[in-house]
Amino acid sequence: MPINRIEIKDFLVFRDEFTMDFCPGINIIIGTNATGKTTLLKAMYESVSLENYFYTEGARDEPAYVQSNGIPKYITFIGSTFAQNRHYVCLASFQDKIILLEFIDKLTENQSDKYVKIITSDALTRGEFVYIPEKDVLTNSSGILALNKKYGMIPFDQTFIDMITNVGLPVSKDVSAQSQKILDLISKVINGQTSYENGEYYILKNDGQKVAFATEASGYRKFGTLWKLIRNGLLESGALLFWDEPENSLNPELMPVLIDILLELQRNGVQIFLATHNHILARYFDLKRTKDDAVMFHNLSNDGKQILCNSMDDYTKLKPSVLETADEALFKAVVAKTMGINGSD
Repeated sequence: MPINRIEIKDFLVFRDEFTMDFCPGINIIIGTNATGKTTLLKAMYESVSLENYFYTEGARDEPAYVQSNGIPKYITFIGSTFAQNRHYVCLASFQDKIILLEFIDKLTENQSDKYVKIITSDALTRGEFVYIPEKDVLTNSSGILALNKKYGMIPFDQTFIDMITNVGLPVSKDVSAQSQKILDLISKVINGQTSYENGEYYILKNDGQKVAFATEASGYRKFGTLWKLIRNGLLESGALLFWDEPENSLNPELMPVLIDILLELQRNGVQIFLATHNHILARYFDLKRTKDDAVMFHNLSNDGKQILCNSMDDYTKLKPSVLETADEALFKAVVAKTMGINGSD
């Protein structure tokens, strides 16, 4: 179920009307802080999540966070999303979370001036969808799940709970040849594979050593998480992957490998949405892509009134690019210091 377009009006940081068109492959969203990168990822993920729930055959009970008797007083109503030209889903915020509240046929008059519209190419096609948060959640997964089960709506992002659930699923019996190729690439990086035993995650090394996630290098944990998601069959053709700052705690020397893996996923039919601050990550996509790869760069900026988007399929033509501007400022500072020029010269 590829997402072709998002349309927003008066939703969180987005004021007035905002639109962004996506390619069917990899969409790289860049921008300064508070320009809506994570908001875009979460709004799309949560919208697809609830729409999938209500249109999944056999679904009967509403999820716990869907409120049928009005909006709880501790949640502020902030908008609604339009799914497949059929129904609306009310959205609200709770701390740093975007929460889906209600599935309705029509908007009331006071709601119609705010929206998040998700436009997809095929309303009937069902695929998996995965959100990888910026923070590592597997190290303390058992504790997070226990707290969520006992207290319900706690200050954990719902994407944390979904991630722990997805990674904890049993491995798929059948793995496609394309997915096995990617699993082999990841195994070379982490020198093994991810295992789950007695509520804890480990990297089972090729030499037989078992390294707990809590003691493994944070960058390797990121690759290990991706390995398990692929092995569980969640990132096959037709799937959606939302990944917030994949470069976080990753050594720059591993960036090219990560790009190779993401490009392979795209070639296998996975649509990918990334939010990043990293110039190296974005630039490697331009260097490693082939003419047949679908890659789009989306640069978000704030003109003081609203969020603007400039989209290009060529990173070098993306102007202005906040990532390039930061690199240029660093280069000028290095040159100035080398030449003995102070800030007032």
